[in-house]
Amino acid sequence: MRVEHRVDLPELCPYSHNPAKGSHLWIRYQGGEQLLELFALEQYILGFHGHTIVRDMEYFVQEVAIDCSAALGTTVEVFAELEFNGVAQGQRVTVVCDGSYEATN
Repeated sequence: MRVEHRVDLPELCPYSHNPAKGSHLWIRYQGGEQLLELFALEQYILGFHGHTIVRDMEYFVQEVAIDCSAALGTTVEVFAELEFNGVAQGQRVTVVCDGSYEATN
């Protein structure tokens, strides 16, 4: 079973109000004994709002990949399609974590 979660990202930074509306995060992994629980995943993502250490979106995507890989015990691919307030730019960030990093949250 291949599992893919699409998360509509909320505003995470109370100062820049980024990411902007229309930003999404995808988490992909091979399903096994462990699966990410939908409601817990939503609360986990909301926990990054106003985070004092994880302040940029690249770092955020990296942390999600590390934490999900640690929770699932398998390789996880996380990518984000991001829109930003204050600049006429978007960004795509992709991180693949094979479980060799320790979870930080």
